[in-house]
Amino acid sequence: MNMNMKRITPLALSALLLGTVAAGAESPAKINAPVQIEETTEMNNIASFVQMQGTIDSIENRKDQTFFSTADKNNPFNFTTNEDTLIFDKKGNKVELKKGDKVSIYTHANQPMLAIYPPQYNPAVIIVEDEKLASSAKVTTFNEEFLSEDEDLKLNIGDDTVIVNEKGEKLGKEALAGKDAIVFYTFATFSIPAQTTPEKIIVLSKDENDSADEKPALEVAPFTNVKGAISSVEKLANGTTQFSVMDENNPFHFTTDKNTIVLDKKGNKVELKKGDKVSMYMHANQPMLLIFPPQYSPAVVIVEDEKSPTNVVVTDFNEEFINKENDLKLNISDKTVIVNAKGEKVGKEALLENHHAIVFYGATTRSIPAQTSPDKIVVFPKVTDEIVAEEGEKAAVLEEAKEVNEVVVEEAKEQAAVTEEAKEIDAKIATLIGKDIREVDGKVMVPLRKVAEGLGFKVDTTTTKTGAIVSKGALSYTITRGEKTYGHNRALAQFEVAPALLESGKTYVEYDFALQLLN
Repeated sequence: MNMNMKRITPLALSALLLGTVAAGAESPAKINAPVQIEETTEMNNIASFVQMQGTIDSIENRKDQTFFSTADKNNPFNFTTNEDTLIFDKKGNKVELKKGDKVSIYTHANQPMLAIYPPQYNPAVIIVEDEKLASSAKVTTFNEEFLSEDEDLKLNIGDDTVIVNEKGEKLGKEALAGKDAIVFYTFATFSIPAQTTPEKIIVLSKDENDSADEKPALEVAPFTNVKGAISSVEKLANGTTQFSVMDENNPFHFTTDKNTIVLDKKGNKVELKKGDKVSMYMHANQPMLLIFPPQYSPAVVIVEDEKSPTNVVVTDFNEEFINKENDLKLNISDKTVIVNAKGEKVGKEALLENHHAIVFYGATTRSIPAQTSPDKIVVFPKVTDEIVAEEGEKAAVLEEAKEVNEVVVEEAKEQAAVTEEAKEIDAKIATLIGKDIREVDGKVMVPLRKVAEGLGFKVDTTTTKTGAIVSKGALSYTITRGEKTYGHNRALAQFEVAPALLESGKTYVEYDFALQLLN
């Protein structure tokens, strides 16, 4: 039973499940006729947690926390863990995360987030998924009747149900009322709400959630870092060079100009070429175009060399030569070469005079923070917010020019022809969306808002945080990202491919649904 379908009413969900069971194991999943229901009640409860799912692609240990990146190219995100993060398997046992794990992360809904892409979360709870296990896990708040806040799960706590707090100390069931909890269970009834006798419940402390608004602002690193291997290089007419990284798990583009600092791992200037593995450093406060794949305008590009033992960090340092992240301290010696971006020698005080620094170093101590005697430091001026904003505007101009570039036009034509269906798009819909077409699992996907509003429908995204309500007159559709089932007035219907956030802030749906709105 999918307990994540929060935007479908319990009555509708029950009708859908009972119809599926009656059809038998070999019945197709697609619903050919809408299931009629008598009443629809819209859920207005705001969930305590935001849930995201992904597969861990990379892991990086940092001071006091671990940084994880996920591999989903349609919905990439990063997240961090620390000693307080609760990490369990689907049986409620503590585990350690590793590359390749499929995880569900749960972040407090009222927790502040950095305005960056891909988004970065600081989850309170992480569940490692295992498709071989019949167990389920739910993270939510329960009332005094042990009913979840979304009203789709009621707990019948038995004598065998283990109830503990985050420290593993046993609690009585009265401790659950009004608290956030992780519930581990196997079977649930088809009733409304579904009922289950959980195997284990972990009651969470609400201290972190209640004080979320009172937390001090996070210390944000001055640069964000993205890595990849260059797959193509293109010289543009405005003097910039565009590079593409077509990693299926993390595709992106980036541009360089005469002001971009491009160095190898020894600190020497180099020219970028196809096949180079690069680490790019962008100003953390730099505006970004909300497009997919993302496009970056890095201040620094380092060409990686796996054979080199040298480490590189791009950041800011204080008067004690400790970096902004507080995980590296520089012991500058007479052998340390310090130069500016032009290669001119400068003193170590330049690190403190409104400059960023690129530090090349080898071994470090095991202390906190780690200490090192760097081989070379390249300093370059800090930029003002106005200059960073100008860089963002330049990127926007570049993107506009890119659309008329013959290469990009040819790519758009190829993308529009991914299926025979794409070649036959209705003229009115084609006028609304232009080349804004995607392909998922062989189905043509079109932007929901562009099509719906262009056809006179109202699109409401305030009622549901994971989709939209599309309406016009007596017609109403309730769309939820990641869910194939959608509401049509007082009935249910089915997509073949679930709506998805294929670009930041833009939901795509099947072309067939666009035709439904048109007709």
